[in-house]
Amino acid sequence: MTLPAHRSVASPIQEPPRYASYPTASRFGEDVGAERFDDWLAALPPGAAVALHLHVPFCRRLCRFCCCRTQAVNRLGPLEAYLAALHGEIERAARRLPAGVRVVEVHWLGGSPTILTPAMMRELDRHVRGALPVAKGAGLTAEIEPHGVDAERLEALLGAGLRRARLGLQDFAPRVQRAIDREQDAARVAATVAALRGRGVAIDADLLYGLPLQDRASVEATCAVVAALAPERVGLVGYAHVPWMAKRQRAICEDSLPGLRARRAQFFAAAAALRRAGYVRCGLDHFARPGDALAEAAAARALRRDLLGYCERAPDAVIGLGAASISRFAQGYVQNVAGTGAYMARIAAGGGAGVRGAALRLEDRVRARAIEMLLCERAVDLERLVATFGDFAGVIEPDLDRAAERFAGRTRRMASGLSVDDDGPLLARAVAHMLDARAARAA
Repeated sequence: MTLPAHRSVASPIQEPPRYASYPTASRFGEDVGAERFDDWLAALPPGAAVALHLHVPFCRRLCRFCCCRTQAVNRLGPLEAYLAALHGEIERAARRLPAGVRVVEVHWLGGSPTILTPAMMRELDRHVRGALPVAKGAGLTAEIEPHGVDAERLEALLGAGLRRARLGLQDFAPRVQRAIDREQDAARVAATVAALRGRGVAIDADLLYGLPLQDRASVEATCAVVAALAPERVGLVGYAHVPWMAKRQRAICEDSLPGLRARRAQFFAAAAALRRAGYVRCGLDHFARPGDALAEAAAARALRRDLLGYCERAPDAVIGLGAASISRFAQGYVQNVAGTGAYMARIAAGGGAGVRGAALRLEDRVRARAIEMLLCERAVDLERLVATFGDFAGVIEPDLDRAAERFAGRTRRMASGLSVDDDGPLLARAVAHMLDARAARAA
């Protein structure tokens, strides 16, 4: 059996989806949109603990490797216009949010939120805290451009409650940086990390393998630099080459991309380097320092997965605001329109920005939890699924049988479920793909 690609256009790399959600965003449909967002938001139960994701889809320059929906700006005007719309969407959501719901996590996502001026950061924080029930002690996690944080911006971020910073470091080899058009100076990155840590901010470092001109040596060297920075958490994710979706990637020569075997070798080399540096592996491709909440959750088989990756506990819902943001409710997912112009027009007209999504049936919930187990524990525990969903959890048993047959010798099928023996990320994702009924129907 050949695994179907998410979308195939002559790409040299075909891997199963990462499953930040189930169904994946590529399977969202236009039958779910702003009206469902309003209904599901209003249906949140009192006491629900939710995460707030605010998208700032702008950068000073566009990196070739990135497949996020962002645009480059060098003027304040577009930022001011977008923030006015984002403030409006915050207020619109606040009017529909039931009493008793608490915002326990706030995330500023990019693009690069640090493209905002300090005054813009302070104003965004005031809008959030003035309109929404942000719980006392709820901290801010922000994606930070290491070369874009000066002292005044840092103070503004700290004033907004910054507790955790996510830094995209990718690779420190100069040839790789030139190939992806993201040149970063290791000394400048170290200075940014030191400034953040000196103010009590935890650090997440995001690395990529499978980049153009990247090899095992450059990956290991980058891990050595990162280990010296001692971030609390490290994400090690494979580069996704999707030039049909991210036009900027067309500037990358596909002949310079490592193949699947080389990508696998890079992952294992990086994982080994991080383990030697004292990090604990969490899920398939994240690492944390011993004692970190993520490492403790992994050890207790309590690790969860959300729209941003791995987490120690999943909020009851995610409210995504801003262009291209995704919201998650118990009933399903809603994604906002991606273009900033269309987003601002919808908010200016008084409507919601949601344009696509997926409503979850009971079968979807079973499959989503089984896939999450695979990505967190490399195993599907049928007994825990039955405890949550009853006998209906058996709907996935034929797929577990097929996966065990397809990957004989690399998986183990038991009455209690299925486990994946391979220590790399691809096999677990391949098995997850076999549990993906929505992808099978679309194939």
